[in-house]
Amino acid sequence: NPVGPDLTLLPLTISGLQAYFSSQDLASMDDGDLVTQWDDLSHHKNHLIQYDYNDTTYDAPEYNAAENSVLFKRSPEAITTDMLWFGSGIQVREYTCFFVMKMTADTALHFHHLLRDWGDTDFISLFYTGDSVNNKLTLKVAAESGASSTLSQNYLYPTDYGYIPEDVKVLFTVRKKKYNHDIGYGQVEYYNNKTSIATHNGQDTNILQTFDILGDPDKFTGFKGHMYELAIYDKALTDEQVENLQDYFMDRTNINV
Repeated sequence: NPVGPDLTLLPLTISGLQAYFSSQDLASMDDGDLVTQWDDLSHHKNHLIQYDYNDTTYDAPEYNAAENSVLFKRSPEAITTDMLWFGSGIQVREYTCFFVMKMTADTALHFHHLLRDWGDTDFISLFYTGDSVNNKLTLKVAAESGASSTLSQNYLYPTDYGYIPEDVKVLFTVRKKKYNHDIGYGQVEYYNNKTSIATHNGQDTNILQTFDILGDPDKFTGFKGHMYELAIYDKALTDEQVENLQDYFMDRTNINV
């Protein structure tokens, strides 16, 4: 008999789940083994796999036993960059995404594309200026369809409550609500662990946003660091659902605040 989804995992019990990945599912691997496939634990089975097309093979991340994580490298640690792609892209107009991650800082470019499409017009990313005095974090969500595009962008400083540091394991949550005719805008909200740190109410369109890749083919802007858990929902979850899942991910990956 086929094995169904493991409903003891909280993310699988909440409707709208498009994909769920846990590095704990890779614990049988040896340290340094390439992660050429990271299985989607949801019923969609939209696994993340190494991109190999038309004689072009992009580097895959590796399993890190010390962190029990999927470790993504890029310049200057690697000549190219590590990335994985969905066999079938995920398309959403609203969503809630959870990332348990530890971003690695470097002296080159503090840029971390988390999810993006092949055209680099749809993405969720974090960008640090690298200014040692006023190191600014930019949170971005972008989507484009033909002549229409929308960008949510927020700026945070280290003194801001909930600023997301590099080299620290965090739960980063992004919730995008569709345009609401009654209030006149859509909304993107960002969380550090359980703290809402930024909101952008400028979403005036409901463009279909596509996620094809975890990471980025660019060796300077791809995600760099450890990824522990990733879950993507095709709807803006309720506050209660977000809080329950944040508790789940933080407890599961030993994030204490």
